[in-house]
Amino acid sequence: MDVFLRKIDEGAVKHIDEIAKRQGKSRNEFLKDYLELLAAYPAIIQREDRLEKFLHECETKMFAMTMALDMFTDLIRDIAGLDDEDKEGGE
Repeated sequence: MDVFLRKIDEGAVKHIDEIAKRQGKSRNEFLKDYLELLAAYPAIIQREDRLEKFLHECETKMFAMTMALDMFTDLIRDIAGLDDEDKEGGE
């Protein structure tokens, strides 16, 4: 699909041309890529938000698991009759 734009600021076009040149692209290629990225942006943000939520849930569950393992370790040490010095790597 073709898109035509009119009345774009000359300075903005020059800046776009400079960026495109640094990237080894034509103005058209640069703008096409940029517009496609812009169109995909909401979906990208939504995926990032879901990932952030998932990572937070994992962190919370890992913390809970660490606490449970610490309690279990302390219980085993109590049952085995180990004292705090043995617990911290002493003799």
